[in-house]
Amino acid sequence: DIAVVTAEMNLEVAVSMASGGMIKGLGAQRTYEQGMAAAMAAANAILNKKVHSFIEVYPLIVTPSNLKKAWQELIKSKEPQLLIEAMRKGGIL
Repeated sequence: DIAVVTAEMNLEVAVSMASGGMIKGLGAQRTYEQGMAAAMAAANAILNKKVHSFIEVYPLIVTPSNLKKAWQELIKSKEPQLLIEAMRKGGIL
């Protein structure tokens, strides 16, 4: 038995996790929040405010138990029907 943990949230990964496939978890990047943090840093630099030498946004830990909520938070949209069906098949919904 092999369990896979990855760092990318997409439909294929989510469906695999939801249906009990090899993917058991994610340390998903928060790309929207990363973009917002970078934009704020750029704005502060333009205003001659102190800007840290690095920008960090903590990943979101995703497991089958929080997959539906995580999808909505990370992708910023309602989960597609294919994912809903996989969650039902996997006993998550």
